Amino acid sequence: MNHTKKPRHTALPIALCVLLSVQGAFALDPPAPSQASVKEDIYVLRTIIETTMMGGGRTAALSALERIESATDALLAQASAHGNVMSESALSALENRLRDASDFRKVEIVTETLKRGYVFSHQLARLIRLFSFDGYRETAILNVKNSIIDPINIGLALNEFDFEMNRRNLESKFLEK
Repeated sequence: MNHTKKPRHTALPIALCVLLSVQGAFALDPPAPSQASVKEDIYVLRTIIETTMMGGGRTAALSALERIESATDALLAQASAHGNVMSESALSALENRLRDASDFRKVEIVTETLKRGYVFSHQLARLIRLFSFDGYRETAILNVKNSIIDPINIGLALNEFDFEMNRRNLESKFLEK
């Protein structure tokens, strides 16, 4: 009689897989995978959870995966509803264009570019990082406020500010309706 004990699986390895999958979907450097590949990754994780986990850990992992799937669906739907979302290649080209420009000119370029499309907060943070002074960062963010797909994540761009007072001031302006 073989009494081989099955390895005990915890939610931690599964949570790490989920986290890596979601981070890969919205990665800053490599191109983001398609919506279909993100859905496939979630399906694979669900299958792993359902076939390898038991009890409370399985329930907790499935619950976490459902929340991640719901948030991912909402974000992907929001992005596709906006239509002209800045691609990774367009963002890189814009970054290159901004590198040698003055802060004043950077504000003009970012404002003009985002009149024609939309940007995620993590992308805006990459652009804001190229500015030298908080005053210009603030102007640029306020000028493109309505082009930000995920304003709830504006903190990513605000973290690029040099001074906490400027960050808080803009956060309050940004949240005003």
